[in-house]
Amino acid sequence: NNWLGLDPTEPSYGINYNSGDLNSYMANMHNMGIAVLRVWINEGDMGDVINGSDYVTGVTSQFTANFANMVQLAANNGIQLYVTLNNGRADWLENPAQAASYLTNALIPLINTYKGNTNIFAIDLMNEIDGVVQGPLGNYTTTGGTWPQAQAYISTFAAAVHSADPT
Repeated sequence: NNWLGLDPTEPSYGINYNSGDLNSYMANMHNMGIAVLRVWINEGDMGDVINGSDYVTGVTSQFTANFANMVQLAANNGIQLYVTLNNGRADWLENPAQAASYLTNALIPLINTYKGNTNIFAIDLMNEIDGVVQGPLGNYTTTGGTWPQAQAYISTFAAAVHSADPT
């Protein structure tokens, strides 16, 4: 949860981003014929600035710099990035205002910065969303969001991303 930016819940972990290592990995991947690389960018709120109510108010400058470097390394190595945002946040399904704080203060600024950048292949809006949906077609528990909430989340986020960058 701390490779691109600080994990706000575990700041003592520091930041483990290493541009040289990533460049070497991407060069090796390119040499093996890999053209798309899936990367996690906000797992565990990595790089997000969170207020006392658990709302995202922005991203750290270190996260912004490391992400920019990663996109450049991908370009240098002929790789496109399949960006995965988070590892499932039931609270974002259950609290649309909380999800909107991430959308408005972290994701849309990122989309606007990289609008039209062909090194971004795709965006996974929430990894394995079924894992934070309650019931037998979700995570088999009585906790978590509902499928209508999950659909609303995906619809809202997809519409916002496509509005910010139709390409």
